[in-house]
Amino acid sequence: AYEIRNCDWSSDVCSSDLAVLRLIGSVAAHGRMSGREVSLCGDAGGDPRIIPALLRQGIRSVSVAPKLLARAKQAIAEVDLGQTDEARR
Repeated sequence: AYEIRNCDWSSDVCSSDLAVLRLIGSVAAHGRMSGREVSLCGDAGGDPRIIPALLRQGIRSVSVAPKLLARAKQAIAEVDLGQTDEARR
């Protein structure tokens, strides 16, 4: 499994993780074009430091451990996707 925890989270993502985020974005875009929901399962889906980047890549469904749910919901609520979603149409 790919581990992205050893990063300096002063920005949304580490530069070494950009390729992984691009891949996630490509998979999410393909899912949208083919009418299939793409979900992310794993620790990243519940990490409030990573959630904004995942949402900007098109992920709209994540699996979150119960103990992380409140923080994940707050992180999701704080992201403005207006321009991102309009650009994808």
